[in-house]
Amino acid sequence: MPDSHPHAAQFVAHMQATQQNYVQRNLEGYLAGFSDEYFSVQLNTHWGEDKQQLAEKMVKDMQKFELLDMQLNVIRDWYAGNTGFGHLEYLTRLRFVDSGRVLIDKRQNLIVGRHLGEGSWELISKIVITAANYFESESTPDI
Repeated sequence: MPDSHPHAAQFVAHMQATQQNYVQRNLEGYLAGFSDEYFSVQLNTHWGEDKQQLAEKMVKDMQKFELLDMQLNVIRDWYAGNTGFGHLEYLTRLRFVDSGRVLIDKRQNLIVGRHLGEGSWELISKIVITAANYFESESTPDI
């Protein structure tokens, strides 16, 4: 499996632009990064989500949470023909609108993209490798 693709930079840029649309709460721009055939799963579970379910979840999340911060790290990208794979790591801080509590979401995802030609990509799948959610400490220890 080749480590590179003639349009590898555009694939990484597409993943980053899609993530930036998420950060900016631009739902239309975010969803535009995904194929209509998109489907996501979480390893070791029976959970799955198509593009319509993703859109519905995003609307609910935007009403429920204020996004405080999202850090994205592209651990590695690689390619098999015109299929790109991105191993991503996220650290997201979300504030509940109703309670003000801050939720930390740490995860690693494997993103699968399809090259459409001339450097254009679409995301066709997300595989959640690990996901951990916990509340940020509401007080610091007395030292």
